[in-house]
Amino acid sequence: SDSHVIHFVRQGGFHSLVDLLAIKPLVFRFWAIEIITRAMKMGFWNMENLQKSDPRSVASVKEMSLHKRFLRHLHLNIGGEFSGPCLQILAFTLAFNQRYHPSALAQNLDDVRKILHTWTENAEEEEEKKLARSILDAVRRARAKDKDGMQRIDEPEISEAEAQKRKGNESFRKKDFDQAIKHYTNAIELDGKVSGYFSNRANAIMQKAQQFTSDKKHYKLLLHEVIIDCDRALKQDPSYQKAIRRKGLALYELGQHKEAVVCFNQLKKVDSKISKIKASVTRKT
Repeated sequence: SDSHVIHFVRQGGFHSLVDLLAIKPLVFRFWAIEIITRAMKMGFWNMENLQKSDPRSVASVKEMSLHKRFLRHLHLNIGGEFSGPCLQILAFTLAFNQRYHPSALAQNLDDVRKILHTWTENAEEEEEKKLARSILDAVRRARAKDKDGMQRIDEPEISEAEAQKRKGNESFRKKDFDQAIKHYTNAIELDGKVSGYFSNRANAIMQKAQQFTSDKKHYKLLLHEVIIDCDRALKQDPSYQKAIRRKGLALYELGQHKEAVVCFNQLKKVDSKISKIKASVTRKT
């Protein structure tokens, strides 16, 4: 709840969240990003008001000023499962620091540019690459100016399709998979050329399918929908790793084990779940 987030922030929680962005168990990274994302929508970020209304939170919020550890931990997530949300956190943090911590921003601009350049090269989703390029262009234009320290660095405007995708992500995090599917479908209808929208919908359908494991017919029907969406994503980007992985998992659940392994062999990184599945298939053949 919001009250728990407020309590967490007051206790200096942002410091711990920044460290969790680099920890290996992904579930901890997920919850760190979830709390930071929720906090971004709350009133902590107007420091003038915060000094008056909630002075206990001021020191914790200052932990979101740019520093090398924070940037290094965001960098570790580039191209991974949480690459997109971490880029959004960076965009928000840049705008926050431009207003309240311009000297910290100025001192770390070179590192920010390098990280954003890496993001443009390694992000899997094209929309994520576009966002990284947009932020990078804004940062490159930034120069020392006046007492505020920097020219304005705003979070880039996003398309309606991207806004729908973000709403889908929010619903997905809340495990409201039907609503997530609806938002991803809206995004696809607005812009059907973004492979990530199809892959995200496939993931939401996959999670929804887990609710119907006792209803084999419905379960298999949903898995076929996952494969269709993954194929549509791969038609636009044949090397899209998330879509390859999700298609492979759906094929495996449908009993098409050899076809699943063909997908898994295309992955650049193989996690423990995929390794176990491949080993199991190999033992049976």
